[in-house]
Amino acid sequence: MLEAPVFGIMGSILGNALFLPQIVKTVKSKSTRDLSTWTYIQIIFNGILWTGFGVQSGQPIIYISNLVSVVLAIAVVGMKKVYK
Repeated sequence: MLEAPVFGIMGSILGNALFLPQIVKTVKSKSTRDLSTWTYIQIIFNGILWTGFGVQSGQPIIYISNLVSVVLAIAVVGMKKVYK
């Protein structure tokens, strides 16, 4: 049986990998017209809150994975500004 941290690491990798297809498609097409800025802003704030929780509770799996999510979501929002 896998231990809890393994599930956390696997979930973190999978959760953050969800951003990659959108980032790749956006870079290739240079279009963000169909992306909701509001959704990504919510993802950023959610990630910031979870990062804070992870730091306060001393759980690196939580704060590292959510910090990566914040960075990826900021990248998407940044691309919305670049590829209007």
